[in-house]
Amino acid sequence: MRPRHVSLASPIPRSRLSGTLPRREALRTLRSAETARLRLVTGPAGAGKSVLVRHLLADAERPRVAVDCPATEPGELARVLGRLAGTEAAGADALLRALERFEEPLTVVFDGVHALTHTADRDLVDRLVTEAPEDVRFVVTARHVRDLRLTDVPGPVHRTGFDDLRFGADEVVRLFESAGVRVPADPESLCHRVDGLAAALVFLRMDISLLGADQAEAVFADPVGGSERLREFLTREVVDPLPAGLRDLLVDVSPLGVLEGPMCDVLLGRDDSAELLAELAAREPMVFRLGDGAYRLHTSLRELLERRLAERYGTRLTSQAYLTAAVVLSEAGRWDDAHRCSARAGDWVTAARIAHEYGVPAPRHGDPWGTLAEARRLRAAGRFAQAHELYTEAASRLPDGALRRECDEERAYLSHWLGDIPVTAPASPVATDVLASLVLALRTRPSTLVGRTVPTATPVWTLARAVAAMVDGRTEMAVELARPLAGARDPFTSLGARILVTTIETALHGKGTVAQFHALAAEAEAEGWLWLARFARAATAVLDAAACADARAVLAECEEAGDTWSWAFAVWLLLIGEIRANLPHDRGIVRTALVRLRRMDAPLLEMWLRALVGDLVELIEADEPDLRRNAPGWAWDQAMARHNCRSIVERLRTPHSPAHLRPVPAAAPVADRPVAIRCFGGFELTARGVPVDLGGLRAQARRVLRVLAAHAGQPLHEERLVAVLWPDTPLKSAKRRLQVAISSLRTHLKDRVPDAEIARQGCSYLLRLPREAVVDVVEFGDAMRRWRSRPPHTDLARARQIAETLLDLHRGEYLAEEGNAEWVLARRETLRGETAGVAAALARLELDRGNAAAAIDLCERALAVDQLDHRLWSLLSESRRRAGHPDGALRAWRAYQDLVAEC
Repeated sequence: MRPRHVSLASPIPRSRLSGTLPRREALRTLRSAETARLRLVTGPAGAGKSVLVRHLLADAERPRVAVDCPATEPGELARVLGRLAGTEAAGADALLRALERFEEPLTVVFDGVHALTHTADRDLVDRLVTEAPEDVRFVVTARHVRDLRLTDVPGPVHRTGFDDLRFGADEVVRLFESAGVRVPADPESLCHRVDGLAAALVFLRMDISLLGADQAEAVFADPVGGSERLREFLTREVVDPLPAGLRDLLVDVSPLGVLEGPMCDVLLGRDDSAELLAELAAREPMVFRLGDGAYRLHTSLRELLERRLAERYGTRLTSQAYLTAAVVLSEAGRWDDAHRCSARAGDWVTAARIAHEYGVPAPRHGDPWGTLAEARRLRAAGRFAQAHELYTEAASRLPDGALRRECDEERAYLSHWLGDIPVTAPASPVATDVLASLVLALRTRPSTLVGRTVPTATPVWTLARAVAAMVDGRTEMAVELARPLAGARDPFTSLGARILVTTIETALHGKGTVAQFHALAAEAEAEGWLWLARFARAATAVLDAAACADARAVLAECEEAGDTWSWAFAVWLLLIGEIRANLPHDRGIVRTALVRLRRMDAPLLEMWLRALVGDLVELIEADEPDLRRNAPGWAWDQAMARHNCRSIVERLRTPHSPAHLRPVPAAAPVADRPVAIRCFGGFELTARGVPVDLGGLRAQARRVLRVLAAHAGQPLHEERLVAVLWPDTPLKSAKRRLQVAISSLRTHLKDRVPDAEIARQGCSYLLRLPREAVVDVVEFGDAMRRWRSRPPHTDLARARQIAETLLDLHRGEYLAEEGNAEWVLARRETLRGETAGVAAALARLELDRGNAAAAIDLCERALAVDQLDHRLWSLLSESRRRAGHPDGALRAWRAYQDLVAEC
C-alpha cells in the first residue's frame, strides 16, 4: 500500500511554493540528515518553518504523510492520520500497526506541534515518534524544543533552530528580487532590525510594492512602525496570547534590552522578576535565553513593546523610564544598552559620556535615537559638518513626528554656521530662527538683533542679543543682558552667558581669574559642550601671557574640528592676550584670519581684527595685492567709530593687577559686615554682628533659606528648587509650597536683615546680598580658586595662608541641619575632600622641607574635618616618625585601621 503525498487531505501543489524563497543552506542541511529518526525544526512564529518543510517535501522522493497540526480539530489527529495513511483505524495502536504494513520507507511530517500542547494529540505524536517502525522517519516543526519529548526518541535527532532560519543579507536580496520589488539599500541593516524574521521580511516586501524609493527606505528604517501587517502579526501571535501580567512586564522592561531578574527587580521595584522571565521564556520563543538567568527580546518584538510603552505613559514619563533604565544598565555595566536608553531619553550628554568612557561604538544599523544623540554630541563638539550629516540621517528614520521636527530645526540651525544660507534676513526671525539672525549680526549688522525686543523673553534670544551687543561694541549692554541668564535652566544658555560675562569683565576690568575660566571649561565639558569649553580655555589668554599658548592650542583644535566660527573668536582672544602681554602678533595667524573672515563674508569681524592688530592687516595687503583687491568695501575708520572699537582696544591695553596673583585680602570682622552667613558648623545668619532669630520660620522656609544661602548671588530656577526640597511632591503643589515659603521669608527678613533681598528673575530666585556681605562657603570657594591658581611648590607662605583660611572656614559639617538630603551630600563631600586635599598637599610640602611639627599640626586639624582620609593618616604617621615619635606614628596607623574596620 502506497500512501498519497498529501498535506491534510490533499496533495501538496507546487502553487503553494509560489512567492516563497528556497532556503538553500537550510534545505541542504535538512536533506543531508534524511537518515535521522527525527528532524526537528524550531523557531518563533514567522520564522519560516512551514515554508522550509514545504520546500523539503516538494523535492523529496521518499513517500510522506504531512499533517498541519494547527488546522486539525482537537482530538482528531488519530483519525486524520488514519485517513492519510489509508486506514480507518483511530488510535495509537491501530496507527502503529498500519505503519508496520507500509512496504516502503515513510516520512511523517507534523507541522506546528506547538498547537497541540496540553492535548491528547501531543501524547499521540510523542508515541508515534518513539514507537513507530524503524524505517519511518519524522519531520516536526514547533516553536519550542520542549514541544516534543526528545529523550525517548530511538535514533539520531537533527535540530534546525532559529539561528539557522534567520535570513541573511544575500537571502534578503533574493527574496525581494524574486518578487520584482525594490531591494533594500542596506539589506544587512534590515536583517538586524527584524532579527532575520522571515515573516517580517515577507510583510515588508508586500508593503513596499507600490511605494517610491524614499517611502520604501523609510519603511525599511522602521519596520515595526512602517508595517501594519507586522504589528498585527506580532500582536496576534506573540503579545495577545500572554497573560495580562506578563504582557505588562514585557512592556515595562522593554528598554533594558538584556533582561535579568535583579535588574528588572530594581527597575520595577519588585522581587519576582526572575520567575516571571523564566515563565515568559517558557511560553514565548521570541524571548531568547542567553544563559545565567539572562534573556533578550526579539528585535521586532522589543520595538513593538517600546511603542506600547510610549503609548501607555506619554512622552515625559517614557523619557523618565529610559533614564531610569539607563541608570540600572550603567550600574550593571551594560554600556551599549545604557547608551541606547540615554539616547532614547534625549540625554545626549550622558550618551556621549558613556560612548567616550566605555568605548561604545557609533550607532549601528541606523538606530535613529543613537544617531540623533551622536549628532548632538558632534554639534556640541563644534563638528558641525559631521553633525549636519547625522541630523539628516536621523530625521529620515525617526518615527516620532515631534522629534523629527526638532531634529530638522537643529539641523537648520547648523546650516547657518556651515554657511549654507545666503546672508539675508530670515523670513520670520522672531518666531523661529535665532541663529540666522545671530549669524547675520556677526557678519554685518549686530544693531538689528540688539534692537529687537520681541523675543527677549526667550533665554536663547537674549543670549544671542548679548553676543550681538558685544560685537557691536556695547559691552556693558552685553553684560547686562547676559548676567541674568546665569541661572537659566538650559545648561548651554547658562554656560554661554557666564563665559561671555566673565570674558568681557576680565578683558576690560581685570575681574576674573584663570581658575574661573578653568572651572567654566570643566563645567562645559561635563555638560558636553566642548566648543564652549574651548572658548573658556582660550579666554585665559587675556589674563596670563603663558596662556597664549593654550589659545593657540585651541586654534588647532578648532581647525581639526572644522569649527570656523569658534576659531575666529579664539583668534580674538589670542590677539587680546598678546596685546595685554605686549607680545608681537603672529603674521601667519592674522593672514589666515583675514582670508577666512572674507570667506565667511564677515566684514564686521574683520573690522575688529583690524582694530586689534593695528596696521598689520594693511602690511599684509600691501604684500599681497589680491587680498587688497578682495577687501570688503567698508570705510574702516567710520565703522570702528560706530562700534566703539578704538575705546575698547585702548581699555584692553590698560594693564590690570592679575586677579589670580593678588594678595589674599584680610577678612573684615564679621561684626562690621552688613550680612554674614555661616553654612559650616550649623547654619547662622547675622546682621551687623547680631544673630538673626530664625525660630519664627516654619521648617520648609528655613530650608529654602539654606538652599538660597548656599548659592548666594546665583539664580536658582524654581523647578530646581522644588526638585531639591520636595522631590516626591507633585510639581504644582511643590511650586505652591515654594511660593508660600518665599513669601514668609521675605516678611521675616524684611526688618531683621534690611540689606538682604530674596529677588525673583524670571522663573528663578536668588538671595541678593550687599557687596560687603560674607558667606563662608563663598569665601571657601574663593580660597580654593586661589589655591589652584598658585604657582605649584612655590610661595610656601601664601600656601600656608590659604590653607589656614580653608581650615578656619571648615569649622564643622556643611549645612548639618540638612542631614543626609541628597542635594547637599555631594557638595558636602566635595568641600570635605578639598579641605583634606589642601591640608595633605601642604603637609607634604612642610614635611619635604623638614617641618615635621607643622605637618603634624596640619594633619591633626584636617582629620577633624575628614577622619577617613588615608592621605592624612599616612602623612601623620610619617611626620610623627620623622619628628622622633615612632610610638605616635604607630598609634596613628592603628587608629586609622580601627576606623576602617568599623566602617
